[in-house]
Amino acid sequence: MNKHCLATLAVIALLAVLLPGGAMAAQPVNVLLDGESMNFDVPPVFEQGRVLVPMRPIFEAFGKDVTWDAASKTVTTRTRLHATAGKTNTIKLTVGQKVAYLDGRPVSLDIPARIVKGRTLIPVRFVSEALGAEVIWQAATQRVVIKDKQRYYDQMLSYLEQGNLVEARRTAVSAPRKSTLPAAPLAWIPPDLMRTTYYFPEGEAGRFYIRQGDHFEFVRTLNMTFTTVWEGNLGDATGETPADTLSKYLARYRSRGFAEEQGERPAITKPLVFFEFHPGTNLIRYGRINPDGQEENVGSVNYDKEATKFNILEIPGEKLANVQPPAEVSAMLASEIPQVELNETEIEEMEREWEKSNFYSYGEIADLNQEFIDVALRMAYLTANYGRPTSSDPKEDLELKKKNEYYLSRFSEAVKNSMGWNDFLALEPRQDPVFNVLQATSTENHITATIVANFFSGFGFVPAILEVEMKKQGDTWLFTRLENVRAYKTLKEMQAAEPATYDLLVKVYNYRYGTGKWLQ
Repeated sequence: MNKHCLATLAVIALLAVLLPGGAMAAQPVNVLLDGESMNFDVPPVFEQGRVLVPMRPIFEAFGKDVTWDAASKTVTTRTRLHATAGKTNTIKLTVGQKVAYLDGRPVSLDIPARIVKGRTLIPVRFVSEALGAEVIWQAATQRVVIKDKQRYYDQMLSYLEQGNLVEARRTAVSAPRKSTLPAAPLAWIPPDLMRTTYYFPEGEAGRFYIRQGDHFEFVRTLNMTFTTVWEGNLGDATGETPADTLSKYLARYRSRGFAEEQGERPAITKPLVFFEFHPGTNLIRYGRINPDGQEENVGSVNYDKEATKFNILEIPGEKLANVQPPAEVSAMLASEIPQVELNETEIEEMEREWEKSNFYSYGEIADLNQEFIDVALRMAYLTANYGRPTSSDPKEDLELKKKNEYYLSRFSEAVKNSMGWNDFLALEPRQDPVFNVLQATSTENHITATIVANFFSGFGFVPAILEVEMKKQGDTWLFTRLENVRAYKTLKEMQAAEPATYDLLVKVYNYRYGTGKWLQ
């Protein structure tokens, strides 16, 4: 279990759903908790227009101990470790009664808990509203999306979209975290008891390093959740290797190296900013670290123990970076596309139609999309809206410049002078667009394709459609036409305007996810 998570185990995310007219669902309800499907031995049920969900599996997933009094048919849940300020730590309810108790305070229920096949089910709106969870009901797929840890990622993105890097970082370091590491990390120690330092890549909030004593860990966003993916302790001997970029930045620890590591140590390619808390002086010291490990101390302030989030400060002159979301987020962005299961006949028909119209196989176009089409379109769009990618390392900056120039040269002058090009670059900027071939016709040296773009906005699918033509030049491709660009604020808006394109989008994405033949 993650160190930081111990202070937030009482947060519980559940859902209450009002069905129109109290109708029964035509298909089973699927419950997703922070992007992962929950398994119940008794499925959720509908009663009086409410969804009731088995309580024990969800409570236990969030660190609650559950006790059952058979005589009174009363369930009591308590936070597994310790009470947490501002959070509900004890929940008590009795089967058949419309009053529950949160930390001893009575709260009315719309519908009481009930027993189904030996399991206690509760109306999930009660717990959701009582504990402030973020919940989404996806009626088309009968899916309950519960955001516990993921909601902190939502908040961080919201701050980044507002250009508020300080609040984004405060949210990131205060958020509960998961861990991918095989062994349990060391017990988390609050920052007012041990010197604690947070290191962020310049301009970023979605990934950071933490040092507490001799212990380091790296946290990044994974499946839209802050997740510890590496940790290690300072060693007693030199651990420097050519790939040991962390030591290069932290020059004062370089001679000790790292020991007892778990996970893959992350590479660092840009300057860091740091926020270091000294419990002895009650000060937050903050500043920059360049790639050679040279620190620039910007200033210090008193640590505010009453603050709900760690005291992150503004670094003068720091600009918000054009941050790319993690690769796995690209797949998650399709969450609003209805999930349908294609039968074998539909799959065979899609593959047959593709083969009839294309010289290149579906997989070959998928590879071309990932290695060239998406990269080139993204590079052109981001460069026009944010400027080309840069690095403080002159050698790396030169490589980035060459890469940028190469991909921009893959658009013909006719394309760059076209109205379609201007429409493409004028699409409303988002943090990061993802481009995929929706359909194509191809010969050996020519491809005509419909491209669907998802303009990253929180976790919604914000679609744009464009038509492109490419011709092969030697071993690579040149965009020779880009036109008919149209953008929509939501999938629903796209469905109303282009029902055939929308239906194709649903089929293609479900084909990819169902068969695993084109996962970006």
